[in-house]
Amino acid sequence: MASDLVKQIAAVAPAQLAGNDRGSLEADLHAMLLVGARMMRDPLVRRIMPDLYAALHREPALAAALRPGEAVRGEKVRMVIDRAVARGELAAEIDPRQAANLLIGPLYWQLVVLGHRTDRAQIRSLARATAAALKSVSVA
Repeated sequence: MASDLVKQIAAVAPAQLAGNDRGSLEADLHAMLLVGARMMRDPLVRRIMPDLYAALHREPALAAALRPGEAVRGEKVRMVIDRAVARGELAAEIDPRQAANLLIGPLYWQLVVLGHRTDRAQIRSLARATAAALKSVSVA
């Protein structure tokens, strides 16, 4: 069953996200994007991921299977945000969900939706742009 496969992926994938402090928001985001890109480059993941997300609203079992992984990813992003706040890079009011969306959305679109390739320089540029976007929305 698809929900069983999703449960297996959801249990393993978030654990691979970078959790160590790299010293700056941009470096932490870059590490997370590298892991995300590695996962999204997998041909099976690229093939099934759009269908899984499309089916979430129709299949409660799929949504339930993905929730634990989403929670872990949210915690990893929260750790990165908390470290950036502690370093004075972000205001404490930053929305972690918005941060996660800004982080993964462009990478997902590039790799999964469009099927384009990406290299380390593009990932570094995306980390820089994401850090700048998060800093701009946290200055209010």
